[in-house]
Amino acid sequence: MDHAADAERIARAVARETTFSVLYRLADPDSDDLPADLRQQMPGWVLMETAPSGEPTHRVLGALYEDLNTLGPPAQASRSRTVAEGWIRQTNLRPFCESLATEVAYDFDDSDWLAIDTALPDTDDEQPRSAWYTYPLVGRDRVDLHIARSVGGSEVSVSVRGTVDGRVRDRVELLLDIMASYDLMAGCGLVDDGSGHRR
Repeated sequence: MDHAADAERIARAVARETTFSVLYRLADPDSDDLPADLRQQMPGWVLMETAPSGEPTHRVLGALYEDLNTLGPPAQASRSRTVAEGWIRQTNLRPFCESLATEVAYDFDDSDWLAIDTALPDTDDEQPRSAWYTYPLVGRDRVDLHIARSVGGSEVSVSVRGTVDGRVRDRVELLLDIMASYDLMAGCGLVDDGSGHRR
């Protein structure tokens, strides 16, 4: 019997259960046994994301315990790899985010965009990749969107990492090409980018 391996499995199970309990409590701070009248007298609180500068992005981080269930053991997590990399026009960033979210069946909304839009000005694509802003999109699949703006330019460098099938990979690469080649206008589709391409 491998007692060391058994002890390791038990330790991992205990750590995971403890982490889940903490994250679940953060998602519902009122889930205790306090009497209702006492609960009404106590302050409320939320867990909120901040940008690299420390400013709040106004994105409330709820239900983090659900993300825990999407994580595999370390050996599995290390297999996350680059799906696509490149740059896009900054004006196309929101359409790109929405389209990317659709590929993984994630419901991207205004709060997601606010978090990204707030964090972007503090980024610089000449900094190490670890300093770029990272935003997870967790739906049918999970991808992590890494972005940084080109200081003095009108482009945003993009790296999408995750574990997806070949079809999704091809579609994300196509999205990058489109968002780099065209300016998208709401309700108007693709417009000429000045290089002979037309909508």
